[in-house]
Amino acid sequence: MVFSIFQGGAEHCVPVVISKIFKDRAADRSGMLFIGDAVLQVNGIHVEHATHEEVVHLLRNAGDEVTITVEYLREAPSFLKLPLGSPGPSSSHSSRTSSPLFDSGLHLNGHCSHTAPSLPSSPTADEPKYEKRWLDTLSIPLSMARISRYKAGTGSLRSHAFEVLALDGARSGVLQFSTAQDCGDWLHAISANISHLMLQSMKMANKCCSPGNQVVHMGWVNERLQGADSSQALGSKFLALKGSSVYIFSSPPVSTADWLRAENVYNLCEVLFKVHKVRTPSCSTDTETSESWRRWNWDAAAPCSCPRGLQDSRAWLFWVMDDYWLQANLYLGLQDFDLEDQRPYCFSLLAGQGKSHIFMVELGTELAMWEKAFQRATFLEVQRTGSKTYMCSWQGEVLCFTVDFALGFTCFDSKTKNVLWRFKFSQLKGSSDDGNTRVKLLFQNPDTKQIEMKELEFQDLPAVLHCVHAFMASKVASLDPTFLDSHSLAGRYLHSS
Repeated sequence: MVFSIFQGGAEHCVPVVISKIFKDRAADRSGMLFIGDAVLQVNGIHVEHATHEEVVHLLRNAGDEVTITVEYLREAPSFLKLPLGSPGPSSSHSSRTSSPLFDSGLHLNGHCSHTAPSLPSSPTADEPKYEKRWLDTLSIPLSMARISRYKAGTGSLRSHAFEVLALDGARSGVLQFSTAQDCGDWLHAISANISHLMLQSMKMANKCCSPGNQVVHMGWVNERLQGADSSQALGSKFLALKGSSVYIFSSPPVSTADWLRAENVYNLCEVLFKVHKVRTPSCSTDTETSESWRRWNWDAAAPCSCPRGLQDSRAWLFWVMDDYWLQANLYLGLQDFDLEDQRPYCFSLLAGQGKSHIFMVELGTELAMWEKAFQRATFLEVQRTGSKTYMCSWQGEVLCFTVDFALGFTCFDSKTKNVLWRFKFSQLKGSSDDGNTRVKLLFQNPDTKQIEMKELEFQDLPAVLHCVHAFMASKVASLDPTFLDSHSLAGRYLHSS
């Protein structure tokens, strides 16, 4: 007989499963059958629902040549009382069959070979032993590797498949899975391994950095390429949050000198991070907003139960995030980009001088990590700097506008340094700007309770607004650490899924 022992059958509600293979028999010599394989067909006859006795009878009467169709059964280890994750009781300590992921590489298994066992697999010396082990035909280092579920350079999603690409150029090729569950399990397992190794790389890099210039987070993202004919074109970028800046690389920095070779570097306080909702923004609303002054006032804000000062700061903070982003959508072209059908895990960076980037990641967990990392990196930078000052003007006078974490907003004469006005964050009741250079800030006078309008003109207005947002978000977070977590869009994605 081809097999020495096999178990299961319709009477056990499982297919017949190979449980033992005799050495030097036909099954052993073929090198294609393994313990844990479920027998699906014998000479073209389907036996998935056959009893144990029926399959035994069919095999015994199959003749000198038999064609068998098998499939590895996920539940076989528990059914055969074998260690989970192992195709059989292995006697070789070097085979390491417990998981195809070990050390820092993805090992793709190919053919098998015969090795002599170092220890008997059971107390009985003449009992058949499992003597096969997997050999690696391709090994891919996972340190700073990346995963792609999408066809190269496009937004087309592969079905139940992905590819692993190593830093040294090695590729796994497209790994195709029979079910979405299998694909998801392997995708998350490999991604977790890559994330763990990335964390180790960050720790090594931080040993060479000062306390104020530490790497907070880094990893691979896909960037939407801008251009007339590139609405679905994507390019791989390596994003890093380090010290006061966000870095965009074409390849990961592996040395100290590599940090000087970034394609783009932005100050964290002057960048607006946005997780996109899985919907297409309204074009009509965006157009109307971009052609008029964008306004906000306290009366339009929804009430909440928090103290008034914190309540005002919260309301202004989320006005900046939502209303200001409407205009940015037009520039980024998001109204033409179907996020729901193509790339649900998307976030954008809007920097000063009209510069912007749209990034996509493979998993919802990655999106949540980037959102949290940007918040943490920005808050650390705000606390380190304490304040930022920008040159501005009004009615021909050159002024300075300072955003201070402790004091709030201050405007003073650039020559005499005389303070013209100062207000706390909680006294900001509204704002509007022309989307170009001018902004109107509405403050409540603490004595008269009247609203005072302060109009200023900046050379790079987006950078100033982003800075105000960063400082106010940090202020709110310092007073209520759970507030931003409760409003995390990526977190709600994960919770709902």
